[in-house]
Amino acid sequence: MDIMTPEGIISFRGVALPPTFGLVLPILRALGVAEIVDTLCPMKAGNHIRHGTIVEFLILHYLQAAEEVPLYKMEFWAEQCNVHLLFGREACEFNDDRIRRTLEAIYPKLAEIEEAIVAAALRLYNVPTDVVDWDLTHITFAGLHEGSAYVGPGYGDGLMHHKQVHLTVHSTNRYGLPVLHRMLPGNAQQAPYAAELLDAVQERLGRKDVLILSDCAGITYDIMRQYREKGAHFLGPLAMTPAEREQLNSVPLADFRPFKYRSVKDAECVHSYYDTTLDIVRQREATPITVRALFTHTTTRQQADSRDRRRHIKRITDRLDKISSYLNTGKYKRLAYAQEQVDKAVRDMPHIVSATLSGSDGDLQLQVTVDEDAIAREEQFDGRRILVTSKRHAEPDQLYEAYKRHTTIEAAFRIVKGEIRVNAIFLHTDERIAALLATVILALLVFALIGILAERAKLETEHYHKMMTFFDVFLLQ
Repeated sequence: MDIMTPEGIISFRGVALPPTFGLVLPILRALGVAEIVDTLCPMKAGNHIRHGTIVEFLILHYLQAAEEVPLYKMEFWAEQCNVHLLFGREACEFNDDRIRRTLEAIYPKLAEIEEAIVAAALRLYNVPTDVVDWDLTHITFAGLHEGSAYVGPGYGDGLMHHKQVHLTVHSTNRYGLPVLHRMLPGNAQQAPYAAELLDAVQERLGRKDVLILSDCAGITYDIMRQYREKGAHFLGPLAMTPAEREQLNSVPLADFRPFKYRSVKDAECVHSYYDTTLDIVRQREATPITVRALFTHTTTRQQADSRDRRRHIKRITDRLDKISSYLNTGKYKRLAYAQEQVDKAVRDMPHIVSATLSGSDGDLQLQVTVDEDAIAREEQFDGRRILVTSKRHAEPDQLYEAYKRHTTIEAAFRIVKGEIRVNAIFLHTDERIAALLATVILALLVFALIGILAERAKLETEHYHKMMTFFDVFLLQ
C-alpha cells in the first residue's frame, strides 16, 4: 500500500505476526526479562543476538496460537510469522545452534534469573503469596537423548514410549504464578524434597508463614511435621487409613454444613463439610499429629463414586464370565489353577462380588453373585473426602476456595506445557534440558499474568475461566 505524504510516497506492506505477541511482549518488557538475562549472562561486545532476545523469542513461541514447531525448525517459524521483525534481526539468526548456546549460557544462572523475574512479577502485579500450591508435574519431549538422569518413560498424546522430565513447581494459589521450580531425577517422589523446597520458597517469598497446598503425595506425616517445625502451614487431601475412613463415615451427612463455593461448570453440585480434628497416626511414628480436618462431601463426587464402583464391579463380573467360559479346558481343567484365577478376579471387592467354584478337576462350575445390599451400604458414604490443615482458625470457606483453585492451576499446566519436540543431539546434556524447562516455566509465569489482567479487566464468559478468556480474545482477532 502506498501513501502520499509531504515528503513523498511511503510504501507499506502487511505482514503476519504471532497472534499473541500483543499480549506477551509487553509483559516480557514490563518484567525486564531480556535485561535480567543479559545482565546475568553478559556477552562480548558486537552485533550479536543477545541471550535475552532468545529467551523472549522462546517464550513467545510457547504462547503462540498455532501448533508448536520443533525447536530445530525455529528459524523457519521466525520467518513464516515474521517474528524476527519484532526483534530487528534476521530470521536465520534464530536457529537451533543459537538457541543451544543460549541454553548453555543461562544454565549456571537459572536460579538467579528466575528469582529476579518472579520478584518483578510479584511486585508489579501485586500477586498474593500467602497460599502456594505445590505440584509434581512433567513435560513430555520427543527426541530426547538417552542416558539422562532426569528422563523417564511416560505417556504423551495417549501413547507410550515418549520421554518425560519430572519437575516440582510451587505456584501462587491465586492466579497460578510459578515462584519456584526444580527438575527432579527420574520418577522422584515429592516427600524427600519437602523440607529443602520449603526453605527455598520461604526465602524467595520473604515469609515463613506461607500455606502450602498439595495433593495427597505432599500431605504425609513427615511433611506435616517438617512444615510445623519451620513455621509454615499445610492444606490438602489426606490419603486415608481404614481407621480414618471409618471416622469419616461415622459422621451423619445431616451434620455437614454447606460451603458457599459453587463450580462454574456444575452450579447444581452441593459442596458441604464437617469441621473437626484428627489424630494422624502412622505405623512407624510413635507421636500422633493432631490436625484440623474438614470432612467434605460433594453431590457430583457422590455420583462419580457410585459410577466408578459399578464399572469396577462390571469389570470383575466380565472377567468371571470369561473364566467360566474357560472352565474344563486347558489349564482351567484343574481346580487349583481355576481357583487362583477366580481369587485374583474378586480380590478388590470380595465383600460385594462372591464367586464359588465347585466340582473337581475337569468338572468345574462357577457361581457368581453380586451383593446389592453391600453396594447400598457403601453408597451411603460416597462423595466423602478429608482435607487436613494446620490453619486452626481460618474460615472453612476460604480453605475450600483455595483447595478448589488448585485444579485451575493444573489446567494451566496442560495448556502451556504441551509436548516439546527437539533433535536428540540438541539436548544431549541435562544442563540444556534444565535451561529449556526454565524457559517453559517463564512462559507459564507470563500466562498467569495474562490471567491476572483478564480477571482484573473482568473479562470472563459463562463457560471459560477468566485466565483463558483474555488469551482467546486476541487469538480470535
